Amino acid sequence: MPLSSDHILQPSGPKVLGLLYVMLREPRGRTRLRNLSKGTNMRVQKIFVIAWLATVWQAAIFPRMVDAEEHRQQLTGQLIYQGEPPTPPKVVLNKDIEFCTPHDPPYERLIVDPETKGIANVVVWLYLRRGEQAPEVTEGVLPDSVTLDNAGCRLAPHICPVRTGQTLKLGNEDQVSHNANAFLRRNSPFNEVIPAGNVLEKQFNQPEPFPARVRCSIHAWMEAWLVVTDHPFVAVTGKDGRFSIEGLPAGNWSFRVWHEAARSLNEAVVQGEKVSWPKGVLTVEVESGLHDLGQMELPAKFFRP
Repeated sequence: MPLSSDHILQPSGPKVLGLLYVMLREPRGRTRLRNLSKGTNMRVQKIFVIAWLATVWQAAIFPRMVDAEEHRQQLTGQLIYQGEPPTPPKVVLNKDIEFCTPHDPPYERLIVDPETKGIANVVVWLYLRRGEQAPEVTEGVLPDSVTLDNAGCRLAPHICPVRTGQTLKLGNEDQVSHNANAFLRRNSPFNEVIPAGNVLEKQFNQPEPFPARVRCSIHAWMEAWLVVTDHPFVAVTGKDGRFSIEGLPAGNWSFRVWHEAARSLNEAVVQGEKVSWPKGVLTVEVESGLHDLGQMELPAKFFRP
């Protein structure tokens, strides 16, 4: 049935305001109201004024309804080692040698791809200053748990992001006992043995300011890092040094860049020019759609293999 001024006036209270608001949001509705307002009928002109007031009222009283597309900004980049890629040393085994030797656990403190010079395991996450809050976005169901496994005399994954409220499951797939010694600042540290085939569960109530080391006190070469945050805006670079953070609204955001062999990365070389990152924090104006930071070279002097 065609929409007319008579139909608009039939509802009362919130219904009329809601209907008029919808009309103003839709292009065809706005055109109809403009055409109606051109008439000499004072009743119609009053309707147009009421509709305008309804939109103002709705915007002031209710939170803004954000289209899903507005939250699909993607920040990408590539972190490159400036200089000759270092040769990773051989891991020295000092315990359970017969069991661990066939697994040949890799050296993971500093991994640089010989072809792309990309640096693996660099952590990039949204940095929030005191009092700042992460933007609210609609995301899928958050998994109840995250797993950090002792497998093949190695802790995997080497960088393990975990959200506050999630359960961290530290498993042990090996036939020897391992130990989890976690150096946390804002959450309770722990140092517990995980027998073969067992699982240790932990939860964190507070985000950590920096990645927290987890070591196996029994096997000195085994360690990983927990990245505990209260938001989803965190990424870990892959083998080629690339990272991607999705879901940020457009705006001005700060990100911390961290690597275990360098800790705070205070500068980078972008397109041949030196760029300062005070305390390892860079600020980016994230635009709509894909925002690619390109290649960012990190000086070799920062890294201590």
